[in-house]
Amino acid sequence: MMNSTINSNEIGTQGGASLPKFSEFPCGCKNRAGEDVMAKTPCGTMSLVDAYNYITSKQAMHATQELRRIKEHKEAQLYKLRNFRIATFAGVFSKRSANALVTPSGYMVIDIDGLKTKAQVQDVRYICISDPRLRPLLVFTSPSGYGVKVVIDIDTTRNLSFRDYFRWVAMYMQFEYGIDVDCSGSDICRACYLPHDPECWMKTL
Repeated sequence: MMNSTINSNEIGTQGGASLPKFSEFPCGCKNRAGEDVMAKTPCGTMSLVDAYNYITSKQAMHATQELRRIKEHKEAQLYKLRNFRIATFAGVFSKRSANALVTPSGYMVIDIDGLKTKAQVQDVRYICISDPRLRPLLVFTSPSGYGVKVVIDIDTTRNLSFRDYFRWVAMYMQFEYGIDVDCSGSDICRACYLPHDPECWMKTL
């Protein structure tokens, strides 16, 4: 576990170049009918260091604690829309749409949901962090507390589309560990909620 806030000006570089950016989106958006919806227009950009610092800070702690007290699924989904910021780890988008990608980040988020116990969550986290092929960059527990989000670096030497690369990773996780990955992650503009997780793990960059 990394305990202190990371300064992106100090370590947010790889080989002298700035870390890739991806879009972040606000919470609490409504459509013209006044219904709660997920934001389509970004409010800024983040790096992995920024995401790590936000996830490990106290900013999202209250919302995460409140969400985990909600038992009804629809109510929980509505609460997330109103209270959780989101990120599109795959890159910077002019709007949250697959055909609106401005700059790819080279990242992909793998979503492992539906775990039954906190022990399972810890086991899956350990598997993902330790896997020599997956080599994750960021690993954190999902807003519900019963899932794991894994941000990985895409190996461009495989010459696969984003969707095909995702399928390769999903098949690998199922074959190697019997772990099912949420197939919605194959969408390059997949939105990822950013919860509070003081035990968020990040690879030294």
